[in-house]
Amino acid sequence: MGKEERRKREQQRRRNQIIDAAEAVIQRQGFHQATMDEIAEEAELSKGTLYLYFSQKAALYLAICRKGLQQLNDKFAHVIQEEKLGIELVRKLGETFISYTSTHPEHAKAMIYYESLIDEEDFEGDELAEDCEEVGRKLLMYLTRAIQIGMQDGSIARQMDPKLLAVQIWASMRGMMQLYQVRSQRHLQKILQDFELDMETMIGQFLDVHIKGIQNMNNN
Repeated sequence: MGKEERRKREQQRRRNQIIDAAEAVIQRQGFHQATMDEIAEEAELSKGTLYLYFSQKAALYLAICRKGLQQLNDKFAHVIQEEKLGIELVRKLGETFISYTSTHPEHAKAMIYYESLIDEEDFEGDELAEDCEEVGRKLLMYLTRAIQIGMQDGSIARQMDPKLLAVQIWASMRGMMQLYQVRSQRHLQKILQDFELDMETMIGQFLDVHIKGIQNMNNN
């Protein structure tokens, strides 16, 4: 291994170390309460070194978002290779998305935060923001491909545009993710109790509605 390659590996290792530290601090303190000083201390680095890699806390949160989106992308890539009907792939992708974002709340919150930043001028041309955008497009492409497979095998109705349908389902899943993120709030808990529901049941019904809506009933 050459000197330049070792240097790049060390930079990536330290970058990952900072991102992991930021996740830990933000999970304990919340994004707004977490400070760069606390993140540097958690990473066991000087604040100056931290700023060499990330100039502001928002950039760190984008890095967390990028990490989460890439992990989700890897899971989607695995699902789409399974030998299943397209309708089953769509359900599996939906379950994978909801399961991942519910078990990785800081990644989900970072995704929501990223969407609030993408139109801000300060992040135009930002490499991390562009990376998040690119991986997000790949996720949508996997969903589109699952729908196309379903139309080819007859499990999904063919009269719909697969790309438009993918965007609609994706938007719905993002909305469910946001709802899941506030499930600890009292008003949501009260609504669920009033309807004698829990979050898991609601998510299951949410997926059922979407699957039935696109399913080719003539293929049953």
